[in-house]
Amino acid sequence: MMVLHEQIDSLKTPCGTVHIIDEAGTRISFSLRKNPFDCDYEFESKNGVAKVIHTDTNYCIVVSSALLQLGKEYKIVLEGVTLEYGSSDERTVCVSGKGNGYCIALGAYLPNDDERMAQAYAYSERMGLLANRIIQDPPEFDEHKFFQYDADMLDDYSGFRFHLIDRTHAEIIFPIAWIKSEVCDELNYQCAVEFWTT
Repeated sequence: MMVLHEQIDSLKTPCGTVHIIDEAGTRISFSLRKNPFDCDYEFESKNGVAKVIHTDTNYCIVVSSALLQLGKEYKIVLEGVTLEYGSSDERTVCVSGKGNGYCIALGAYLPNDDERMAQAYAYSERMGLLANRIIQDPPEFDEHKFFQYDADMLDDYSGFRFHLIDRTHAEIIFPIAWIKSEVCDELNYQCAVEFWTT
């Protein structure tokens, strides 16, 4: 990945500012790199015409694990516009929103997603919920089988909380992308940034 900025403590976007903080509110520095997942996004516009869009603002926020303490909670947050649950794919998830004529999404890779699902399934079976086809997370996950780091969406969808589990991974990466949108096709532009970050 091409490095654009090293050791910055905030990223200004048209939709607000992104920063990473620890439990005391101290900012943690990060690097900004081009996202290697950089492709066009095609959709059918409101008037039925195929449209292809691309953005140059498709990045990865990269946090060095060496800057983090084991077990300590950190947050990556976008302050400026209201975000919502965006989209997810295999072991990835994003929050997204729109404002000031732009659509934006912030994503996270979830290395322990499979283990979380296994624990939720086991808990739901113990609680008798599976009989009703309900899978519910346990009140607390057992992290003994977790590795690298764990991340979870913040309750207000403004970003993610995360903490380091071990030192096997040198970096934690959060994809972020934004694009100037067109009002008539705003939902498609929002889908595009979600696609690029998951």
